[in-house]
Amino acid sequence: MNILFVGNSFTYFHEMPKMVQDLAQANGRDVQAYTFAKGGRKLLQYTEERQEYAEFRRLYSARPYDLCVLQEYSTLPAEDFDAFQRGVQAVMQVTRAYVRRYMLYETWGFQEGQTQMKALGLSQNELTEKLQEAYKRLGEKLGLPVAHVGTAFRWMMQTAPELGLFADDGKHPSYRGSTLAALVIYRTIFHEFPADCSPLKVLPRTLDALRGAAVIANG
Repeated sequence: MNILFVGNSFTYFHEMPKMVQDLAQANGRDVQAYTFAKGGRKLLQYTEERQEYAEFRRLYSARPYDLCVLQEYSTLPAEDFDAFQRGVQAVMQVTRAYVRRYMLYETWGFQEGQTQMKALGLSQNELTEKLQEAYKRLGEKLGLPVAHVGTAFRWMMQTAPELGLFADDGKHPSYRGSTLAALVIYRTIFHEFPADCSPLKVLPRTLDALRGAAVIANG
């Protein structure tokens, strides 16, 4: 199974796609993950900017993919739903001959007080709720499943903020945050948790908490 991850730093931090791959392989699944993700990029940039598109095309046309996981710029779905939809549909359009199915990767509101949050005038919960609504709306509109990573982040921040899901900038994921993203995405793809989680470098009690959050996120 070939999986293509398309997004930005929320995807590539701590090699999160490789976490999904390693978990799958540890559990007997033949999975190879490939990533096209650059910091701060919106999905539309990968199809509308010539150099970006040329690089992107070299990757997506190199092989067939069973699944493409799409992650939009962190605040765009909450700020401009139409731009979010255009970006997702543009990537789907150019890759359709190579990709069998698609999934959306829902992101999270930043840590309370983070600079970008202040500029938006939103709390962490408010931004997360707007992101949840946008991803749910687009998923239903396009018939795509959604990996509710942002929902899992929100629940963990309410129940166990001491676990530290954020990097020092209060925006990007820490290693534990990327681990949570990998678990939610894995469960959304395979409809079960990995029995063997040895590739994840977290303590058993931390893993239990992250798995609990992933359960809540998937409903």
